[in-house]
Amino acid sequence: MGLCKPDNNELENTKNGIYGVLPYISPEILRRQNYSKASDIYSFGIIMYEVSLIKRCLDANPSNRPTTNE
Repeated sequence: MGLCKPDNNELENTKNGIYGVLPYISPEILRRQNYSKASDIYSFGIIMYEVSLIKRCLDANPSNRPTTNE
């Protein structure tokens, strides 16, 4: 894990200095605080949550899969 940053190190190519995919951006970044390892952990947590949900959707037993209401 590392701190996220533009690959060319220039913020002028990013709108408002915030970069990333919206669901993965931590709340403190949206409040215009600095990127940190903690913001990376937030993004990692979103990925882990999605992987748990994907595993449930692909369960061989249909009764173990999440419902549309979930």
